[in-house]
Amino acid sequence: MINAKQKGARRERQCRKTMEEAGWWVMKAGGSLGLFDIVALGPMSILLIQVKSNRPPGKKEMQALEEFRAPAYAVKQVWIYKDGGKVEIRTLENG
Repeated sequence: MINAKQKGARRERQCRKTMEEAGWWVMKAGGSLGLFDIVALGPMSILLIQVKSNRPPGKKEMQALEEFRAPAYAVKQVWIYKDGGKVEIRTLENG
């Protein structure tokens, strides 16, 4: 049995691999203690991704994600990895 921290790290690696395979340059936030876990750079945009397992961010965290003012060319997303392999991707408005 793995703990929540290990599961979260595995999901972040999964997200990173998916983005790199799609041609994005990806970096993981050190320790994932910031607002976003993954920053992915593409030729025309930036993706700021918060990675979760099985459930969306809590109310406080979601509010912080929604209120974060990213540059106009950046897209904020929440990737929710469900047990069983499905991924739900939610794109947030850029506050």
